[in-house]
Formats: sequence, C-alpha cells, structure tokens
Amino acid sequence: QGVSSAASDVYKRQEDPDVILVGEMRDLETVSLALTAAETGHLVLGTLHTSSAAKTVERIVDVFPAEQQEQARLQVSTSLAGIMCQTLCKNTLGKRSLAYELMINTPAISNLIREKKIPQIYSQLQTGSKEGMNTLDQCLNNLVETGTITYDEAIWKAANPKAIDNLEDVLGGHAFLAFVEITGGAFHIATKQVGEYTKFKGAGLLSAESILSFSLACLLYTSDA
Repeated sequence: QGVSSAASDVYKRQEDPDVILVGEMRDLETVSLALTAAETGHLVLGTLHTSSAAKTVERIVDVFPAEQQEQARLQVSTSLAGIMCQTLCKNTLGKRSLAYELMINTPAISNLIREKKIPQIYSQLQTGSKEGMNTLDQCLNNLVETGTITYDEAIWKAANPKAIDNLEDVLGGHAFLAFVEITGGAFHIATKQVGEYTKFKGAGLLSAESILSFSLACLLYTSDA
C-alpha cells in the first residue's frame, strides 16, 4: 500500500501488509508509525529529502522531541535495514547517470547510531565495500574513472570535493600552480611543480578574457603528451 499520513489506516482497518511504502517521512506521526511497523516485522520503505546516510539518520531522530530522541536512536539502530541516497548526474552522452551512497545497518553502524556517534558513519561507508557499502564520493570517482561523467560534474555533485580524484590522476597529467602577472598589457607566466620552476607548455590555454585582475593565481593542468 502506497501511503504517507494514510499509513495509520493500515492499522485502523486491522490489515496485515507485508510491505508498507511511506511516500515521505516528513512528520513525527509518520516517522513514529514507520519505526513501529518495522519493529513488528514489516518491510517499510520510506523517503526523505537528505543528501547522505548520516544526515538521514539524524533527520529521523531529530523529528522526535528531545526527551524521546534517546529511545528513537535505539529504535533506529535495531530496526533500520539500510539507506540509499541518490542523485542524478549529467553524463558524457548528454543523458543522466545515477550516483548513490549506500549504507547497510551493520552491527558497527548500529552501535554508532545507538551511541550518538552518527558522524562516524561516513568512515564505515568508506571501508565497507565488502558489505556492499560506499560513499557518494566513491561512486562519483568510479563514474569518472569509467568515463561516464566528467570531473567537473563529480566535483559539483560531491559531498566532499577533496575526496574526488584530482585531474592529475584522472588525466595522467601534471599539475602546475601558475602565477600570472600583467605588465603593460602583456602577461607573464611562471609555474611551479614540486618545488621547482618549470616551463609551462600550456600557456596557450590562457587568454586575455581569463585574466580578471592584475595578479592571479590558478591551478592548471597539462597532459603528459
């Protein structure tokens, strides 16, 4: 039965469903009912507008009054099966590809929820590949490596942009820090790589339109070719 606030009707009519689909768990009544149904052996599927597994757990717990949150954490830690957070990315074919974060409620994650250590869930996802788990950023990295999406799209969608493989790894090139100085209408480029100044082969990539100030520092990349 597809329901939201109508979830209570399932019990009012004394029905005995195996699966309950909750449209969106946006209020205390719906969340409480969903947890109770899960505790009594029903498979409950629900949606929330959240961007990560950890934030989803926090949202479920935070919907309860402060004096009930300890009990809510206990309910979530024992009743939750898993969380999948998803987003659509523009792919290199001009269509859309799915990127997702997947959390399975392992004993370790259950303990983190119960002990109010929800921020540590992220590290469990990073190392939980054997259980089928992954972070959104790990999924984005895989999409970049297979050429499904671009690096820029991955950075745009990433929860932690620093976790996305840099262009040096993706393109097999070299990273240069370029310092640009404009003098009398012309600009001069000095580049630095691993502590040594080197000749910059990609100076042609810079144009007058890209110079926005008298002094500019930017990160540039060139390929091995």
